[in-house]
Amino acid sequence: MNVNQVVLSFQKYVVACWSQISLILENLDWDSDPYFIDHWLQSNWELLVERQLLKGNGFLHPYGFDANPECRQTAVGEAATHRLMVVLKSEKISYEFVSFVASTTKGNSLEPPFDKVGARDLSSRDISYFSLELVEFEVEVI
Repeated sequence: MNVNQVVLSFQKYVVACWSQISLILENLDWDSDPYFIDHWLQSNWELLVERQLLKGNGFLHPYGFDANPECRQTAVGEAATHRLMVVLKSEKISYEFVSFVASTTKGNSLEPPFDKVGARDLSSRDISYFSLELVEFEVEVI
C-alpha cells in the first residue's frame, strides 16, 4: 500500500471502531485513566501506520498534539525519525500531520466521521484543518 492508502486505512479503522470505543469512554473512570483515548490512538498509529510505512526502520512523530517521545506505546522514549506530511493538492504546500478530527457546530472535535486532518505549519507551529479530499500524505525524514 502507498502512504495515502495506509493513512486513510487508519482513518477508516478509527471510524469503524468508534462506536465500541464510545461505550468504553462512557464508562471510563477519567480520574484514573485520563489519557485512555490518546493511548488507544497512539498504539494503533504505531501498529497500523508506522510499522507499515517504516517497516521497523525508524519512528513516526506521535499521533496527536503530544510530541513527547514518552507518549509512545512501543519503543517508549524513542525520538521520531520521520514525520507524516499533509500536502495540499491544489497548492503543493506541506504541513506536519497532527490528527484526524470532525467538523461540528462546536468546532473541530474528536469524533466520527474524522473527515478533516489537523496539520501544523512547520514555521509558525499554527494548526490548520483541511478536508481529506483536499490533501495527500507523504513521509519525510526528520
